[in-house]
Amino acid sequence: MDLDLYRKDGTLKKLSLSKLFKYLESSSVSVENFDKLLKIYVSQRSNTMDDLNSLLQFSIVHGNVKICEFLIRKGADLNTKTEYGGMTTFLYASRDCNNLDTLKILVKYGADINMVSKYNTNAIQFASMKNPNPDILRYLIQLGFRTDVRDDGKSLLMLAARTNSNPAILKMLIEYGCNIFEYNRDWDCLFYALESGQNIEVVKFILDQAYSQRFFRFRSLDINHPDHRRRTALMYALEYCQDDSVAKLIMKKGADPRLADQNGWTSLHFAMIYKSNEIIGLILEKYDFKDSVESLYYLSVFEFACKKAQDPTILPILFHHGLKPVHFEKCLSLAYESRYGSEEKVEYVNSLRNSGCSN
Repeated sequence: MDLDLYRKDGTLKKLSLSKLFKYLESSSVSVENFDKLLKIYVSQRSNTMDDLNSLLQFSIVHGNVKICEFLIRKGADLNTKTEYGGMTTFLYASRDCNNLDTLKILVKYGADINMVSKYNTNAIQFASMKNPNPDILRYLIQLGFRTDVRDDGKSLLMLAARTNSNPAILKMLIEYGCNIFEYNRDWDCLFYALESGQNIEVVKFILDQAYSQRFFRFRSLDINHPDHRRRTALMYALEYCQDDSVAKLIMKKGADPRLADQNGWTSLHFAMIYKSNEIIGLILEKYDFKDSVESLYYLSVFEFACKKAQDPTILPILFHHGLKPVHFEKCLSLAYESRYGSEEKVEYVNSLRNSGCSN
């Protein structure tokens, strides 16, 4: 790799830390070459201890075991904490490194495995949240980390459900004693996964695990059980998950899109804002919605669509399913105010009024 170390007159340029980082990212990195670069870097500066620590943390993230060991032998501090976040090398490795050998090297050279970050998060919490490699989590458990540790009231299982893309991590935590349903927490694990936009595999695993535990025999909890805002799993899926298959899966499990949250929003309202007409069509085909004016801003379903629906072509679909304008002037006013497809909405409502259609 050409790092352009020399000036035109043949003298050596001052080697920057960023160039060392760049070299560590390259596929041609070797201990021998890195040693030469590091000697040049050290010779040009009076104090390089902090830089050695930064290079070690960078090497850990990239899983370069040989470079990590080399830097430790050069004097990099395993247990120093970063200024922002209070992260140590072991915490970085638990969170970001996919190479188990890197963690083993850190332990071999005396890394303090019990240190926590500035926000009191330890290694197994970071691994549950961010690291998709089950071997990392298994190794931490073998080191003695407990699986019942909590972060701000949240279990490892909920942390993993929220941000870890690999369902194998959830499976392993359950194998080590974590419960998919904790006392008085209902669907929190599922809500966390949906709110973070998790993939279909993670959501499917949580649902399959719930049913396999026959949880519903012992409590009244079902797929429509709401959270503290009366939001259901389907509402979360419609708002946060880009993959439509997540919402479809939850509907197959028996989710009722007619249920309303504390603001009066049903799953149909969420779908009109966040989803395509395909999902909206599925909801309307399966359930009948009464176009009534209740608690939702005193708007009927059709009026809500005039104002807030992302796709103006939803209006003909609503009309086809019997959800028609109640007051044409109100619908026109809302359509004019809409930030989404205002002209098309106004044109369609006018066409209905001119044709004499009414509810």
